[in-house]
Amino acid sequence: QVEAAKRAYRWVNERLAETETGMKEAQDKLLKSYQGQDLFVPEGSVSAITTSITKLNEDHIQAQARRIELEAQLGEFAEARRRGRGLDAIPQVGGDQSVAETNGKIQALALDLARLREQYKEGHPEVQKVQVQMQQLRKDRDARVSQIEESLRAEYRQLQRKESELKSAIDDHKGRAADQSLKMTELESLKKQADSAAGLYSVLLQKLNETNI
Repeated sequence: QVEAAKRAYRWVNERLAETETGMKEAQDKLLKSYQGQDLFVPEGSVSAITTSITKLNEDHIQAQARRIELEAQLGEFAEARRRGRGLDAIPQVGGDQSVAETNGKIQALALDLARLREQYKEGHPEVQKVQVQMQQLRKDRDARVSQIEESLRAEYRQLQRKESELKSAIDDHKGRAADQSLKMTELESLKKQADSAAGLYSVLLQKLNETNI
């Protein structure tokens, strides 16, 4: 029994030395990772990045929805011109106060012109005066309509840039999140290796003491 115990003691002692070496290596590797900061992940950073990605996605969806809406509105302008229809039927034009006021003035002048034509010939100064006023009002109205359309186009271009920027930001955040997740996985692996080695060393040390006794 004593000889068997001695053999067991020698075997455990050899394994203990090997385990101690492995434990020190695992602990040194973990320590160097902390000191080198190559696997350092600030607490809560992954959660913060996830929250940022969620917010960026929401902003991207909103920008995309608004861009699609503007695309449809600009399409109405092109369709109206293609069919030779007036642009007043487009909500953005028909609902504009300046356009509505100008149209009201044009209609009032049209009534005046009809009455004047009953009294005077076409070349009469009074008739020509009203005609000039109407032409100027139509130019003013067309300029306002062009301004409305250009405003929509400017917003459309701005949203295109915003969509692109948000997409780049989302991809960047996703890359950072993946990198931090990988670092956390590597760090957890190193911790487990160090804990396992320390646990095994503790068990073998206890067995060695028991065998020695």
